[in-house]
Amino acid sequence: MTRRHVAMLLAVLGAARPAEAQHAKPALSDSARMQGTWVMLSGATSGTPVPVEFVREMRRVAKGREVRVSWEKELYFWATVTLNPAANPKEVDYLLLDGPNAGEIQRGIYSISGDTLRFCFSRPGAARATDFTTVADDGRTFSIWVPLKH
Repeated sequence: MTRRHVAMLLAVLGAARPAEAQHAKPALSDSARMQGTWVMLSGATSGTPVPVEFVREMRRVAKGREVRVSWEKELYFWATVTLNPAANPKEVDYLLLDGPNAGEIQRGIYSISGDTLRFCFSRPGAARATDFTTVADDGRTFSIWVPLKH
């Protein structure tokens, strides 16, 4: 088969694709999907569920590589985010810039499916969580977030 034949075959195969496939947007990266304002659906710390009245007021705002988590408009923490989406489970590290653990690194895992974002973090300085669970006295935090709908 000559180059001309290959080029013609590729042109025909390309033309045979539906129009929407020819103009499909590339998939967004996990980082891009996490941008914006998120509301906590549920959470737990060291095996204890976060009270509903606390959950309702939690906000996660991601802009670029930074994230700010607040409660009732009061900053809970501010961090730079590093993702490793190739790991299994996917890994996330926060370099805490403000809050009670400023200067420390908090290691965790995450999953993002549709419009639901899940995190499980170990306490700052501890080994990374390996699953999305928390039990009494383990120092882990588990949270589920959805985008804020205006």
